[in-house]
Amino acid sequence: MLARKYLLSGIAPCGLCKTKIRGQVNQRWKPGSKAARYTYQCSVVNGGCGKVRRVGDPVDRLIAQLVLEEQRARAAVTAVPVDQRWPEEAYLERVNEDIAQLVEAERSKQITVATLLQLLLPKERERDELKLERARFYKEQKQAEAKGDTTNLTVDEFLALPVERQQEIVLHSLSGVWVDGGRDGSWGRLLPEATARAHAYPASEMTIYPEPAVLGRHMSGVGK
Repeated sequence: MLARKYLLSGIAPCGLCKTKIRGQVNQRWKPGSKAARYTYQCSVVNGGCGKVRRVGDPVDRLIAQLVLEEQRARAAVTAVPVDQRWPEEAYLERVNEDIAQLVEAERSKQITVATLLQLLLPKERERDELKLERARFYKEQKQAEAKGDTTNLTVDEFLALPVERQQEIVLHSLSGVWVDGGRDGSWGRLLPEATARAHAYPASEMTIYPEPAVLGRHMSGVGK
């Protein structure tokens, strides 16, 4: 059975030794239980210090919240109109007008059929190529919108995405995510300034300090 993948597994380092943390399922967890479904751990087996362990769900929700806030802020500055037109639309219209004028000229006996065919074929070929280019443009635009538009997602909707997609968005939005303990070395409480630091650097150097309910216990602490 393959190990379950978690949002920060392999992408967030331990705040103490910088070894990548891993998600670990709680085999004792059952639906309705107050126990953690999974935790993030700095594992000695993987070369880590083994001193950081965090309850997984609330950490993931905090990360999702920060990512979505950053995405909305970026969209407010760089948003492109959804109905953006293909840049060659006006030129295609002129080509269609040229074709219509040629047909009308032959109909009114201003040019012969032979001349019409000689002039019409290149124009029709150009028109067809432009239509294909326009179709590709709008297809790619829709694909980009479908892939990149996360601004309207809720936290729950974000966490319902495939883990690979979640990680892709996190790596695109946040340049640094560390799972760390209290600055005084404590593991059971949160320093007041920690949450502010987490929210102050959503798209640059950032250390994630989970809220009190998120904090796990020191691996050598009492109980797990």
